[in-house]
Amino acid sequence: MLAEGAAPDNECVSSGAAMGTTGAVSGTTGPQVASRSHPRHHVPVIRSSSRGVKIVVTFLLVALFFATQGVMVRVSRGLPIDWQWDVMHEFLYWLIWAAFTPPIITAAQRWPVSGDTGWKSVARHLGLMAIVAPVQISITYLAHFALLRAFGVLPVELSGAWLEARVTGVVWGTFTGSLYYWMIAAVYWAAEFQRLYRAERLQAAQLEASLADARLNALRAQLQPHFLFNTLNAVSVLTVEDPPRAKQMVLRLSELLRASMDVGDDRHEVPLSAELELLQAYLGIQRARFGERLQIRLEIEPSATAALVPTLLLQPLVENAIRHGLEGSENGGAITVSARRNGDELVIEVRDDGRGLVTDAAGAREGVGLANSKERLARLYGDHQYLVLRTHPEGGVVVELVLPFHTA
Repeated sequence: MLAEGAAPDNECVSSGAAMGTTGAVSGTTGPQVASRSHPRHHVPVIRSSSRGVKIVVTFLLVALFFATQGVMVRVSRGLPIDWQWDVMHEFLYWLIWAAFTPPIITAAQRWPVSGDTGWKSVARHLGLMAIVAPVQISITYLAHFALLRAFGVLPVELSGAWLEARVTGVVWGTFTGSLYYWMIAAVYWAAEFQRLYRAERLQAAQLEASLADARLNALRAQLQPHFLFNTLNAVSVLTVEDPPRAKQMVLRLSELLRASMDVGDDRHEVPLSAELELLQAYLGIQRARFGERLQIRLEIEPSATAALVPTLLLQPLVENAIRHGLEGSENGGAITVSARRNGDELVIEVRDDGRGLVTDAAGAREGVGLANSKERLARLYGDHQYLVLRTHPEGGVVVELVLPFHTA
C-alpha cells in the first residue's frame, strides 16, 4: 500500500509477478510507489455459453485462486502480504476479463475459424483482439487507480507518477491479454464442439433406435400375412369338406385378429400372460381345424407369467410345430408349451411329438415364422438370447428359447 503523502519517484519501473519481483519502485529521495503489472495466468474453463452469473462466479474463483497463490508465495519468502497487488488487483483484473468474455464469445460464435472462411475469421479476431487486449488492461489499471484515489491511499501529487509507471504494465498486459483472448475463444469452441458432438451422438442413437424400431415393426408385420395365408388356405379347404368347422375357424380368426390389435403396434414386448392369451386365440383356430386330433398342453410356471416377451412370439413357434410336426398325420399329435424362470433367464419350450426332423439340418424346418423369430430376438436382446431347434429324446422336435428375464 502507498502511504498518504508519498512523493513520486524519478524512475518508475514496473515488473510482472511472472518475473518473480514484488513490483515495488524504489528511489533515492522518496518513499516507494508500488508498481506491478498483471501476472501470467490461465483462462478459466467456461462450460457453457451462458452469460451473467456463471461467468462472474467462474472468474471470481480464478481470481481467488491466483490471489491465494500470490499471498502464499510472499509468505513463503518471508515478505509482507501485498494486499493491493496480490489481492485487490487480482480481483479487478479477472472481473474486467469477465466483462469482456461475453463479446469474445459472441465473436467466436459469429466467426468460427474453420471451413472456407477460416482466414477471414482469423483476421476479424486479430482486429478485435488488438482492441480488447490493450483496453482490458487499461481499464484494469484505471479501476485500480480510481479505488486508490477513492480511499485516499494515493495522494494527488503521486497520481501522475503512478499512472506513468503503468505504461510498462499496459504493454505487458496487451501481449498477455492477446493470448487470453484466443484462450477464451478456444475454450468456447472446444465447449461448442463437445456440445455438437453430444447432440450428434444423441441424434445418431435416436436414428438408430428409429431404424431398429421400424425393422422390428416390419418383422412383426411379416408374420401377419404369413399367418393369415396359412389360416385362410385351411379355411378354403374346409368350406367344401366341413362348412361348420370352416365357419368356426373364421370366428376364431376374428377373435385372434381383435386380440392382436388390442396389443398395439407400438409395443415390441408384452407380459407372457398376455402372449398366452393370444396363443389361446390361435389355438382355438387350430382346434376348430384339427378337432380331437390336436392335443395342447400348457406347462407355465406362475413366476414366469410376468416376464416380458416379444409380441407374437409363441404363435409362429406353435404354428411351425403344427405345420411341420403334425400336419399330414392321421392320428394328429400333441403340442406342449412350457415356460419357466431359470435365475435371470426365461426358458420357453415348444415341443411336438410328430415325425421329428426330416434331415439333420435344423434349417429344414425353419420357415418364415422361425427365421422371423430369430431375427427379432437378436435385435431385441443381442447376444443375451438363443433359439435352438433339436430332436427330442422321446420323439418329435423341441424349440428351446432362452431370453433375459425382465418385467420392465
